[in-house]
Amino acid sequence: MDVDELLTGGCARRAQLERLSARNGAIYIYGAGEYARAVERFLRKHGLKVSGNFVDAPYKVDAELLDVDAFLDLEGSPSIVIGMADHRTAAARLQSSGRFSRNPIYHFVLNPLYLDAVDESFLRKHRNEISALHDLLEDHASRRTLVAYLKAVYSGDDSLLIEVTTPGQYFQDFMPVDAEEVFVDGGAYTGDTLVDFVGRASTRYHAYHAFEPDPRNFASLLQEIASRRLPRVQPHPMALSDKAGYLGMIQDLRSPDNSRISMEGSLRIESTTIDNTCPDATFIKLDVEGGELHALRGGAASIANNRPRLAVAAYHEPSHLWELAQFIRSIEPRYRFRIRQHRRIPTDLVLYAFV
Repeated sequence: MDVDELLTGGCARRAQLERLSARNGAIYIYGAGEYARAVERFLRKHGLKVSGNFVDAPYKVDAELLDVDAFLDLEGSPSIVIGMADHRTAAARLQSSGRFSRNPIYHFVLNPLYLDAVDESFLRKHRNEISALHDLLEDHASRRTLVAYLKAVYSGDDSLLIEVTTPGQYFQDFMPVDAEEVFVDGGAYTGDTLVDFVGRASTRYHAYHAFEPDPRNFASLLQEIASRRLPRVQPHPMALSDKAGYLGMIQDLRSPDNSRISMEGSLRIESTTIDNTCPDATFIKLDVEGGELHALRGGAASIANNRPRLAVAAYHEPSHLWELAQFIRSIEPRYRFRIRQHRRIPTDLVLYAFV
């Protein structure tokens, strides 16, 4: 894989940013959710001030938000930046209404976690690691997905990414669920992966270990388990890491799925390891908001002994693209690797490893 090919065609994101900057007027974001906040961080990073947000009337839950009518009453012709992951549908909705002809509309395809950090210098600096990962991936779909993902996070053009998006996050045909599965769910959230697993396995599994350190999510997880009366599911109000102890957590009060482990976090949570808690794991899923390498280190003995199938989120840090595979291979060199993209924006990229 030649990194220079990723750079062909330029950076659509930068071109839009330059046009928006040159306009030198008020900027309003259409949307107010997680993605809108990421877009605002991106604009601030590049010296642009956001004047406010507007939303469709049913979503006006905050006094600071404008509804569409209030936005259209503003003087001048403010620029609109779409703050929704599905920018195509949002833009079509605005344009089809016929009410926004005076407002230029922009969008920025970003990974909300690291924005536009994967720039030309990053790609050139890590060309050897990226090329090695490309060669390590065992099927054409994986290699095509890697190229599409990198193109999207570099250029802001998500057209290739949309083409490779596939359903079945964490569960693919090449990694079927076994009847005697000991499943480790790192980052169980409110039970979404558990529901998918049970839909595939029914009650034909040996054990399910669900790890979720966020107290709000854990309470919802318990409700999900109780409502479905699921057998042999063991919920753990803990984080998976490389050692047992206590960690800090930053809670995102508006988006519980974005809470993350951090030294700066005021919430103290308990941590454990896969090796300590479930050394007989046969299938390990990890989506732990950037702590995937730590969790793998804490399961190194189990991985070496059992060679479990692994489904690991690879989009929280740019370097995780290759570091995760490198570490797994250092434990057991017989592992084979594939990647799949499970969302139409640069998140939910999963590394699959199996022997």
